Amino acid sequence: MRINLVYILLIIDLLLLTTELSAQSLKTDTVQVGESRLSINLPLRRKKNITNYEEGIFIDYIFKNGAIITLFSGSNQKLPLLDKEKGYFPTIKKEVKHGISTMGMLNGKYWREDSCDCIRILYDNVGSEERRIFDYILDSIHIIKE
Repeated sequence: MRINLVYILLIIDLLLLTTELSAQSLKTDTVQVGESRLSINLPLRRKKNITNYEEGIFIDYIFKNGAIITLFSGSNQKLPLLDKEKGYFPTIKKEVKHGISTMGMLNGKYWREDSCDCIRILYDNVGSEERRIFDYILDSIHIIKE
């Protein structure tokens, strides 16, 4: 009986997360990344971590399901951020409105890294159910160079 209850709670949690990631529950966050200002539409429930270092900045948005969106600008960082040494082998490379995008899968989860001048925008650890939403989030980012 206890296993069934845990299983039911996991299903409810997954349903809440899927609802939370729907386009109707997105809120715009505007951040300074290097010399550019970015507007990104994100689900309401997420954790935001900002890491500044001498030559740049990482802004991470971490979601309850383990997915992450990262915005990066700086130097002295190996690029791409999601590299082959860590198991990230691109299967698709295409042009997007703000630059070049590479995509793939690692351990059954999707990843994507976009390159726009000096800015890297990526998502990682995204399940197939949420991939469309995360693609929408990255595709709808608005970059203003200052």
